Amino acid sequence: MRRCPGTLALLLGLGVMVACSSAPDVVDVPRALPSRTSQYLLEPSVSDLLPEQGALVRQAHRLLLSGDLEAAGEQATRLPSGLAQKVLLTAQIAFAKGSYSRVLEAFAGLESSLEGSEAELLVFARAADLAGQSLAAFEAYRAQSSDLASRRAEALRSDAIAEASDRFLVELERGRVDLAEGLYSRLSEWAADAPETLAADLRLARANEDTLRELQALRSLRARTDLEGEELARLARLELDFGDPQSGVDLFTDLVEQDPENPFYRDGLAAAKFRFRLDMLPNEVSSLVRDRELSRGEFASLLYWVVPGVRSDRTAAGEIVSDVLDHPYREAIVRVVNLGLMQVDDPARHRFAPDAGLPQGQALESLLRLPERLGVNPRCLASFKNNPRPSSEAVCSAATACGLLLEGEPCLAGSSLSGAQASESLRRALALLE
Repeated sequence: MRRCPGTLALLLGLGVMVACSSAPDVVDVPRALPSRTSQYLLEPSVSDLLPEQGALVRQAHRLLLSGDLEAAGEQATRLPSGLAQKVLLTAQIAFAKGSYSRVLEAFAGLESSLEGSEAELLVFARAADLAGQSLAAFEAYRAQSSDLASRRAEALRSDAIAEASDRFLVELERGRVDLAEGLYSRLSEWAADAPETLAADLRLARANEDTLRELQALRSLRARTDLEGEELARLARLELDFGDPQSGVDLFTDLVEQDPENPFYRDGLAAAKFRFRLDMLPNEVSSLVRDRELSRGEFASLLYWVVPGVRSDRTAAGEIVSDVLDHPYREAIVRVVNLGLMQVDDPARHRFAPDAGLPQGQALESLLRLPERLGVNPRCLASFKNNPRPSSEAVCSAATACGLLLEGEPCLAGSSLSGAQASESLRRALALLE
């Protein structure tokens, strides 16, 4: 070791160190990439390349793993433009430098197609993972077969579900139901029983006005979560209309016990009990309650079987109905026409049109005629009973005043009438007769 001149002691005492010889130049030697990085950088396949191109790819990849990113990049530039292996190597080098956005840009199409090689999918998935894009990373990991990808996919599952659920809500709020359906499909594939998936199914059912799907979605939610309040009452109502009436009765009974003063629950229980009464009728009549759209003849049959006094009335037939001689509801149609509860559709030819659809307004008008025809005179009909040809507005107003429609319930006079709607209107009309 070389000794310094005598002045060294003085300089050391002043806290200064002096080099006694010139220092060598510092050389930046590349360090091999750590395994936490290199494990996501698989060697590109060269099976479809010319030998000299394959050699360039392998050399560039070795330089990349050794940490010499500049040399790896120089080698990659020697490859033909647009070559898949060149794109992959460039993305892998960007990943090693921490430029995750460049990786995502290079493989932007993978997020929707997931049809890349294992090497492409792995570096894309990890870049999305580190960039906080859990959904894209999760799906790219799931598209691979390695243990590493499987472990990362499982670690991201809950975050991916949350992100997909949030995006689902955004698309649904924007009215883009098709995109929301796509996100729901992905949720149901990954986690069919997750609360987020079940809630998404319910929202889609309501957005599409699909009552059968809504019923099933509410059943699934109730089986896995604590369904209560309005949602439980909605399930009870759907069970009555389209599912299991006994379940509807049980649910409304429980709701009334929990909140005896709630008028909606009490009304629901009354509806459930009424539905049970209908189930005691002949099957060809009780099944009408589940029809999505009633015909004029079917509604006449419900009036005939459900309203006291209609079936037993012995009024002599006074009006001819020419188009129901061979119709299965002939007796019911003739009876309600002659009681003045329904009118023929074509007076000139005495045609009833039994298979034509029945608008809600006509059904409500028939029900509002019931009290007068059966000798009852409720106050709510004071202005209606002397009006032989009421307008749609007058029918809706009287129906609301007499409780056939609840306050705030829409009156769509021209819309078709379902069996469930007819059943509920009948129940409320019968209350007028009491």
